[in-house]
This record gives sequence, C-alpha cells and structure tokens, in this order.
Amino acid sequence: MTKRARLLALTALFTLGAAAPALADWMPVSQIPLDAGRSVNIVDASAALPDRVEALSFRADNTDVVCRSVDGIFRSGMTMRLFSGVMPAGQEKVIHMIPVHRDITRIDLHCRAANGGAGDILIAANIQGPVTLVPAG
Repeated sequence: MTKRARLLALTALFTLGAAAPALADWMPVSQIPLDAGRSVNIVDASAALPDRVEALSFRADNTDVVCRSVDGIFRSGMTMRLFSGVMPAGQEKVIHMIPVHRDITRIDLHCRAANGGAGDILIAANIQGPVTLVPAG
C-alpha cells in the first residue's frame, strides 16, 4: 500500500469517527397508569435524570392515549410544550431536546386512555455516556 493510499484510508477513518453520533443509553424514567378519566400526572425527573437529556421517549401501552398536553419544566424554570395529541398503542413518540433545554426536572402529563380502556405511558430518557445517580437524602 502506498503512502498516499494509507493517508487516504486514515483520513476516511477519522472522518467517519468524527461524524458518528455520540453513544447514548435509554434510561427508564416512569410508568404512568391511565384510565378513561382525565388526569394530571406529574413526573419529578430531577431525581431520576442527569443534567443533560438528549431525548425523551413516550410510549402508549395497552391502549391509545390522548394527551391534551405534555409539558417539560426545566431547571431554569422555563416550561415548554413537548407534544399534544394521540399516541397509538405500542407506538413511541420521541422528543429530541434542543441544546438549551436538556436539563429537564419535571414532566406534566394531561393524558387519558382512549376508547374507555386502561393503559400506561412509559417514559424513557436518552442520556449521553455513563450516569451515576446519587440517591437524595
């Protein structure tokens, strides 16, 4: 292999490594049981999550879920609507967090199970790198 070919191969390898996304892990946050009645559920994410969340995942289990609103509250005190609408059973809604809103402390869900059934919303967070959580207290 010539010197030029080796240089091109190394350049390609480094370029691919730089373009690869950062490794992240999905971490369960909460499971919210729902029925057909309207409900407000508040998930305190400050104890369960690190300061940097790349994305949040919401999955409806056992039934379709209707959400009037799902809002994120951040350490700065700001609130942002994450989504509203219908989540079909078994499908996942992934919300990618923008850089200034990765420090989520609370999630407020105004959701109910559709069609008179009962089900759950499973919430998970995509975090970057290894996380060590220290229990409060």
